[in-house]
Order: sequence, then structure tokens, then C-alpha cells
Amino acid sequence: MIKLAAIIAAILVYLGFQSKEKASASASGSTASWALPADYLTGATDLDSLYEKHGRIHNLDWRLLKAVAQVESSENPLAKNPLDPSYGLMQLLCQDDGMGSCRNKLNVLDWPPESKEKLFDPDYSLHIGAQILAWNIDRYGQNKGIAVYNSWEAHSEPSDGPFPNQGYVDKVLSHYRNLDGLRRV
Repeated sequence: MIKLAAIIAAILVYLGFQSKEKASASASGSTASWALPADYLTGATDLDSLYEKHGRIHNLDWRLLKAVAQVESSENPLAKNPLDPSYGLMQLLCQDDGMGSCRNKLNVLDWPPESKEKLFDPDYSLHIGAQILAWNIDRYGQNKGIAVYNSWEAHSEPSDGPFPNQGYVDKVLSHYRNLDGLRRV
């Protein structure tokens, strides 16, 4: 596990999210705020418990949260899309504030993070992403809520679509269906 911590620390240094000093401490076995749970690599069920937790808190089917994470990041908590820029499991948009955090407003509890490193914490990413998705679904309905999660521009489209990002919505719903989510609705 120490080798894995060293690899993750090196990646975070390379991406500019962590200092070399903090990386050295992390690689030597001390825990950092961004560190993945020790049992993360044992399987998807570790993430499933987080999906269930945040689904319960925000009155969402945990399978829908998982489907969004599968499409957004392939369930990779360390995912980064420099084009948006978006980060982590739920690919949270974070416009750099020049001080190591995010300047964009999301109007959800616990945003912005104290540092970009926090975006790689699966629990934090789901905490923020579930709030956004729940608000979108409450406001726009399931399909449009999913579309708006991925692209704010979809908020002005008709409720039944099609949306500019309809392919994204269809992909999330396909993953959701494969997780047996749509059969339970």
C-alpha cells in the first residue's frame, strides 16, 4: 500500500495539486486529506457504500449516482479533465481561484473546498455531486436534471429533450438500467 501511496502522491505533484514535501510525507505512510481509503482498491463495493450513503442523504437512488460516476469518471476518484476543468469521481467543475481552491459558485453545502486536493476524495466528490444532481432532478425532472448536471446550457431546453448532450443522458440512463435502477422506478 505504501507503493500505491507513493504513486498517487507523485501523480498529485505532477498535476500540481500537492507539494513535494506533502508527497514525501504521504508516500512514507502518513495520511493526507486527499488519500483514498486503504480498502479502496479492493473493489467497487467500497464506493457502493458511499453511493448508498449520499443517495440516502439526498433522496436519490444510489444506482443513479453510480451511473453518473461511471460516465463522468469511469469511477476513478483521481480523474481530471483539464478542458473544463473538472476533477474527481463526479467530475466537479473547479475554476482556479489562484489560491489553490475554486472560484466558481455551486450554491451547495461545503463548497468551495479548502483546496483542489479535496476534489479527489470520493466521499467529498459524492457529497457535492449528489447535492447538485438532487437539486437538478427536483427542479427539472430526472432526464433534464441529468443533462443539466453535465451541461448547464441544458437548463433552457424543453423538459422532455432532446438535449444538446442527449448522448450523455442516454449513456447515464443505460448505465443506470444496467444497475437495475430503472426497473425499480
